Amino acid sequence: MEPLSEGAAPGGPTAGPSMLEVAKLAGVSLTTVSHTFSGHRPVSSATRRRVMEAASLVGYVPIRGRGSAADVPRIGLFMAPRAAVTGWSRGTDSLSTLAGAASMAASAAGCELVHLRPPLDLTGQHASIDGFIIVGPYTADPLLGELLAARRPVVTLDPDPGRPEFTCFVRCEYESATATLLDHLAKAGAAEMAMITGTEDNHWTRALRGAFVRWCAARGRRSVIEQADERTGQQGAAEAARSLLVRRRRPDAIVTSSSVFAVGVRDTVLAAGLTVPADMLVATCMDGRLTEHGEPPVTGMRWDVSIAAEQLIDLLCPLLGRATETTPRAVPFRLCARGSTGRRQSRSVSTSPTAGVASAEDSRSSAAQAMTTTEATAP
Repeated sequence: MEPLSEGAAPGGPTAGPSMLEVAKLAGVSLTTVSHTFSGHRPVSSATRRRVMEAASLVGYVPIRGRGSAADVPRIGLFMAPRAAVTGWSRGTDSLSTLAGAASMAASAAGCELVHLRPPLDLTGQHASIDGFIIVGPYTADPLLGELLAARRPVVTLDPDPGRPEFTCFVRCEYESATATLLDHLAKAGAAEMAMITGTEDNHWTRALRGAFVRWCAARGRRSVIEQADERTGQQGAAEAARSLLVRRRRPDAIVTSSSVFAVGVRDTVLAAGLTVPADMLVATCMDGRLTEHGEPPVTGMRWDVSIAAEQLIDLLCPLLGRATETTPRAVPFRLCARGSTGRRQSRSVSTSPTAGVASAEDSRSSAAQAMTTTEATAP
């Protein structure tokens, strides 16, 4: 049997009734209409009857074969983080993996996913997009603001910190993941921890910094935070790590926001003549394929990309089919403990500059060595 193709009437392309109209009239989601006609997933007899009656009333006719795809809902995916596109080939794989998973989830829901890049053009090339997904919106994200002003269906991965009223998002549980990772480092013997994050103002960065500052404050510890531009990758993380290694109170554990940063830190620590984990524990709040390899492999917090993708599509599909309120959803993390945080005996914190670090770093002023803390309250 040939596959079912929604969106064309017998005899060729059509601009006639769509699955969206059927969903609105039947009072169901777009996904339910798709499953009713495709048979990919079970639909109750009562729901099937409503869908079929609605299809008959609006004159919607699905056909089998290679018909026009004009009726297949199109979802546009925007990756807000600047390093999402430019950095994927250097190991920033979490977002590229998410893009693939979202494409498969959209296909399973009877939709087509299209990868988009700003600027938004709702009257031109993006006019045919039915709904949008923004991954990692910035604070008061202008792209999200434009879509909301145009009343276009849109959901996000992570909230916009500047729009507390916007609730159509899937939220990654960065705060609890960070706390779990810090607890793990403390049990491994870490006495002086530092964090390296990116510079972009979004929920991810704010949540990690805020969780780190709160965890340290609750235990009477110093919270030392360095920053690196996400686009500089391992090199930027290496520079931040070197600034930590020359501190009078050198940390004995460094946590990073990304797997790319973690590898840059590990390699810099080893190049300075220190060992991991004996002299320095290294871990990341966002695990990736880079951290699984190398010596030693780096401990990280891993999220289920497939769950995130499915939740984004499930959250968006009702908005495409009919007006409805949505509830924010969450994506949990799990700890992947590896060699970079192997348990060690407690030791005193080093108070001398590290061998192997450039003399220019040794001469940093005490003001430059002062700890940097950024506390953020997640929305």
